[in-house]
Amino acid sequence: MELFTMNYWSRFYRSPDHLKQAKRKQLFSSLELLSWVSIVDSFQYRMYKHPTHTIVERDAKFTSLIQEYQPRIDYTGYEHIQKKRWQAQPHIFDLPFYYIEYGICGLAAINMRKQYIENPEQAMKNYISMLSL
Repeated sequence: MELFTMNYWSRFYRSPDHLKQAKRKQLFSSLELLSWVSIVDSFQYRMYKHPTHTIVERDAKFTSLIQEYQPRIDYTGYEHIQKKRWQAQPHIFDLPFYYIEYGICGLAAINMRKQYIENPEQAMKNYISMLSL
């Protein structure tokens, strides 16, 4: 819904610069979610495929996935946090391969935004139809 309502945010952001910044932040976080989902899903796949891997091997794999999918984030001085971030993602422990659904929903939301830009009325009909499923 955040992506649908972006055309109306000027009601809340009086400054054009603040509006632009808010929209940019929202779009960036939508894309950032996809990279994080890729990391979590790839990591889960590896964990379940190799259940005997050590913590050191898991840390190394997670670090390599972060470097692959989020290369713009600089962890210099915080490498000890980078390699352990997987331990803060509960889905890895509780819900095997559920996290990929966030990615699917994120892609759908971006697609719905594109539809909304092209044809708002049809996009809303499509959205309501999708919700009814």
